[in-house]
Formats: sequence, structure tokens, C-alpha cells
Amino acid sequence: MEDLQKIDQAQLNSALTPIGGQLQKSLPLEEFTALGILLNQTAKRYPNQDMTDALPEYMKDLEQLALKYSLQSVEDAIAHLRVDPEQDFFPTPQDVAAEMKRARLKKVPSHIYARG
Repeated sequence: MEDLQKIDQAQLNSALTPIGGQLQKSLPLEEFTALGILLNQTAKRYPNQDMTDALPEYMKDLEQLALKYSLQSVEDAIAHLRVDPEQDFFPTPQDVAAEMKRARLKKVPSHIYARG
């Protein structure tokens, strides 16, 4: 235990940063802000859940979904989940991704979907 030394936050962040890896893309500031507002509003919909620790992680995951598909598709999925009577808890990024997939599949014509 005597060999342990204290490190500051900058050293910790540096140690946790992948070396030589690609920088993760991020949303434009206005879209990132809109996503944050949406998450805060959604958290108010579930007042019995403490989302303090989870929201930053959810924000990262939902940002990646928005980059991959679109912010609008993330917003639409969350809006649908907010009024879904089966959705008793704050929608996780997995819930949002599943809802987005359902929405995409609904747009595929049935004769094409049936062929696989």
C-alpha cells in the first residue's frame, strides 16, 4: 500500500484516453444541447428514479445513436417511449435503440420484409 501514489484528475483522464485511437465524433453544440434538454425533461417524467449518475452515461450513448441515425430519430423514439404504457422506467439507450429499430422496420414494405 505504501507504493501507491496520489494522481490528479488530469493524470487519470490521460491514462484512460486511448492512445492512437480515433477521436470519438460528437454532435454539433446545438444538437448536443437539445439532447441534454430532452434527457432532463424525460427525467422529470420519472420523478421516482434518481438518474443523477446514469444521465451522463445515457447522454454519451444517445449521442452515438444520434450520430449514427439522427437526432430526430432519437427524439422520436424517446417521445414514443414516454407515452408507452409499458414503459415504467426511464428509457435506457437500449430501449431507445430498440424503438428506433421498430420504427425503421415499420417503414419497410411488408412484401420486402417477408423475403428477409
